[in-house]
Amino acid sequence: MRKILWVLAGAALVVAALTVHAFGREPGPAPVPQAETTFGYHELPGTDLTIEADGPVRLTVVAGGRQRVAIKRELSWTGGRRHEESWEDAQHLRIAYACDDGCAADYVLTVPESTRITVTGAARGLTCAAKVTCAEE
Repeated sequence: MRKILWVLAGAALVVAALTVHAFGREPGPAPVPQAETTFGYHELPGTDLTIEADGPVRLTVVAGGRQRVAIKRELSWTGGRRHEESWEDAQHLRIAYACDDGCAADYVLTVPESTRITVTGAARGLTCAAKVTCAEE
């Protein structure tokens, strides 16, 4: 009987030590906020542009340039992130952005004057310059 008690007591000490080791650790370093700015261009054959935005995406549209869209992207995030940008055809831009915590995607699009912009999805803001027509759906 004493032998069983010693075995049980030893097992209890091992379990206690493992529990303290597993849960008593210091937390790892906090994720560091990050940011990046990139630029790009895309030919725009017509006068219509549809933008589908998903996530914390803010859009600013300014007039200028000829037959192309100049794109300035400012992305900020903490932890992991997912950013997708694609052109489904020459006049449909799709943006999807998400992160673990505290993220934003600020897009500045420079388009030819008299371009008609239609924004769909969950964009967090739209600012449209004069000489460009913008609509949200």
